[in-house]
Amino acid sequence: MKTLVVAGDDKQGRTALWALAGGAGPAGNGLALDGTHRLGRTFRLLKRGSLRPGWILNMAAAEFSRPAVPSGPWPKVSNNAGLEALARSQGAGRILLYRAGLIVGSRLLASGLEILNIHCASLPLYGGLGALPRALEAGDLDQEACLHRVEARIDAGPVLDREPYRLDPQKSYRENEDTAYAAGRILLLRALA
Repeated sequence: MKTLVVAGDDKQGRTALWALAGGAGPAGNGLALDGTHRLGRTFRLLKRGSLRPGWILNMAAAEFSRPAVPSGPWPKVSNNAGLEALARSQGAGRILLYRAGLIVGSRLLASGLEILNIHCASLPLYGGLGALPRALEAGDLDQEACLHRVEARIDAGPVLDREPYRLDPQKSYRENEDTAYAAGRILLLRALA
């Protein structure tokens, strides 16, 4: 089945798409970037308590310290209607999200498209935002990147595959995040195989 892979428009997400575009995965799948990230959304999540200031600083520092990864020729999707339209125009029967912040709504869930997500921390315990900082704070170092079906509740769908990795509290947040997303890319390739 043809898959549309939608990755976050950041260095980790673009790294995954460039690897797929360069032949790391099977040919014929569609690639797109998630265009939903807005600074205002980050402030709303901070205000609601979904993210902590220290977490945001660690995540931002990790992102800025990575080498530049250019954007590719991929389209950007910024809402559910655009995502469904792109998947249908490319003949994809499945959407696979990787580091995408797009919230999948009930209409898209009922569209008949198979929608999967790769979450780079153990589910169900570390679903949602701030998963890696929460796992590190809890000392829960044995983690798994998880491929799961997308359902109405975030990161609550059944897990279909797992790729284990280990966090190291002696390493920087960036090094731990890189380890988690390396496991996520292994899972991504396996899901497309």
